[in-house]
Amino acid sequence: MKKLAIATLLLTTFTLSGCEGGNKDIWGTEYEFKKAEIKMMDGTVKKVKVKE
Repeated sequence: MKKLAIATLLLTTFTLSGCEGGNKDIWGTEYEFKKAEIKMMDGTVKKVKVKE
């Protein structure tokens, strides 16, 4: 019974840790971005795609 509870707890922890908004991997060590907003000196904001 303890093994089942521990396995369920670990599975739930790993599953929920990936729900941080989609910018991080499951371990939270790398970010993924597809778009960026750059604020220019004159106050305008440009939205650009990010390659890497």
